Amino acid sequence: GDELDEPLRLVSGEIPKDLRGTLYVNGPARVIDGRGRAAHPLDGHGFVRAFSFGDGVKVRGRFVRTWAYEIENFFDRNLFRGFFSLPFAPSTPLRLFNALSLWRKNVANTAVVAWAGRLLCLWEQGPPHALDAETLETAAGWDHLNYLETPACAVSRLRPLLAHTKVWVSNDGRERLVGLSVVGSHFTFYEFDERGDRVATVAVELPFSNPLTHDFSLTEHYYIVAENPVRYEPDVAGALDGSQPALGPSFVASEDRPGLLALVPRDGSEPIVLEG
Repeated sequence: GDELDEPLRLVSGEIPKDLRGTLYVNGPARVIDGRGRAAHPLDGHGFVRAFSFGDGVKVRGRFVRTWAYEIENFFDRNLFRGFFSLPFAPSTPLRLFNALSLWRKNVANTAVVAWAGRLLCLWEQGPPHALDAETLETAAGWDHLNYLETPACAVSRLRPLLAHTKVWVSNDGRERLVGLSVVGSHFTFYEFDERGDRVATVAVELPFSNPLTHDFSLTEHYYIVAENPVRYEPDVAGALDGSQPALGPSFVASEDRPGLLALVPRDGSEPIVLEG
């Protein structure tokens, strides 16, 4: 079903008495549509579970109700091209529909982080979706999406926020949520305070030959991002005739040049680029 809300039954061992709180987990689910056609696991819609530890353990689960989830759930089939999946088999004439389905769905299935009174569900190529931390119901959007500088709708994916955000704790105990948006060679780091307000923005151009960025790190003074050692060779013909998904076999190892490592000062000064 779409919802899960029940206690877990202890089958062995003992729950530590001092273990209290809630563990939130996100991940892809619903990878097979009503007609039995399987999607790639990474293209499944996000399903958030909350494991509450107290007098026993209870689990609550809800799908992240993105616009793509609502549409595909209504029609009971995959309708949008995924990173690794197509709505219809390339061996059938319906693959022409795949060619028209160029808009990748934000499945909000990669990570979940509690911030500013909400649970943020993140995905690699779009803005986060916000959930109520208690009920796991999907909100209309994150109240602080003004970092996008565009409306909180489908076009907001033009300012994606990587799924792997970071929580930075300073020496005085203040916390910041730190995210990275990558569009081509333009890297923008955003920092949000505990109320959710954007308090810092650092934008730089990095000389990476490949803009595919999955994760980053940070220290007290620097954001750190590495160039991914692959090159992108899209199957343009396959995309046009509906026989290939968004990524598929499009990435190959690159031996043309050594990888680069960029140290981007958090104060906005000039980045340091190292060759390795």
